[in-house]
Amino acid sequence: RLRRAIRELRPDAVVMLGEAAGCKRIRLETTAWNELDFRIPDNAGRQITAQPVVAGSPESRPSTLPLQSLYEKLDALGHAVSLSDDAGRYLCNQLFYTAVEFLGKGDKTCPAGFIHLPLEHDYPTERVVDALSEVIRELRSAGPPGGLRA
Repeated sequence: RLRRAIRELRPDAVVMLGEAAGCKRIRLETTAWNELDFRIPDNAGRQITAQPVVAGSPESRPSTLPLQSLYEKLDALGHAVSLSDDAGRYLCNQLFYTAVEFLGKGDKTCPAGFIHLPLEHDYPTERVVDALSEVIRELRSAGPPGGLRA
């Protein structure tokens, strides 16, 4: 479904979000891993272990978001933020790898990446909304002439 949505919508950027229990910071994920290793079943009851996300593809793929500038901007605004090279091996990583792998074979101008967010009791929703609004502003200013489509 993700590939079809990207193909049909032709976005200017793909930013995927997930929650990370126990995390107190917004984590900008640097690396998608071509590995699935579910500790618990997903909502469909699948519990995949030691399998690639995309068979025959590289072990990892980097985020293509401007992570350093996003980090600097969020940090300057007082957000608890970090760069992370481990998006896990569950659904967040599966989505992340699928997107960067698909876009890496086609539209190399569309940046894609994943951001893990703390749970609400660890980071207030208003602060998360503020941070994500800043991510969108930064991507629009770094995008093609005229900015990204809204």
